[in-house]
Amino acid sequence: MFWRAFLLGLVNFCLSSENPILSPLVSDEMENNTLELTCYAPQNTIFSKWGIVNDENKFSYMFSGPNGTCTTDGFLAEDRNYEISCYSNGTFKVKIKRLTVRHHGQGWYCFDEFNMSSIANINVKVPIKYVKIGNSSDNIIETVEHVETTLTCETSEGRPAADITWTKVSKTEMRTDLTHNAKYKVTKLRNGMLLAQSSIDLKPLRGDNDTRIICESANEVSNIIKTEVTLHVQCKCKYVLSS
Repeated sequence: MFWRAFLLGLVNFCLSSENPILSPLVSDEMENNTLELTCYAPQNTIFSKWGIVNDENKFSYMFSGPNGTCTTDGFLAEDRNYEISCYSNGTFKVKIKRLTVRHHGQGWYCFDEFNMSSIANINVKVPIKYVKIGNSSDNIIETVEHVETTLTCETSEGRPAADITWTKVSKTEMRTDLTHNAKYKVTKLRNGMLLAQSSIDLKPLRGDNDTRIICESANEVSNIIKTEVTLHVQCKCKYVLSS
């Protein structure tokens, strides 16, 4: 009877106890920013267990000691990018001092002795670093009049995906928007970052020789970056043989 009463009491305690509260549950932060996660676990003011979803090796215990001291083990102790703090009311904090691409998509959680918090998801915004037109050599595109040529502009990895625009600039500096004819696609990489790519088909005329084609791109956290190429258009000559 004693053990039955004890087990029933333990079950009732688990069901009635509050889950730890981890905040913020969704974070959209810039690369290189800091992020502080707070776990409030009033049922256990002595220690808190932390983990990262889908990574069985990412576990740490945080221990709240006297006079506000705080100790930890596991991945939180091994990486200097983490800073911890403990409070006597059951509050435990982890500060990620510098967010990087590797933090994107991580789901963090904390435990008290019996219960698990909701998962806090980290999204990292990353500016693109460059754009390039892939089939150019020394920024020159060799073409033949009336022969179709495809130009492809690609960004570096970033998040969110970047927009890409195309502009044609004639020798007289007349500008023509080519974006409406472009084919656009986004590739998601294994680390969650996104590559944007845009292609246009050109069928240059003889008068397009020395025309500049400009590709510009930006995502919501980057400045506009551009690159350009110059068309060298070879003419199709017709020879007339006379006797």
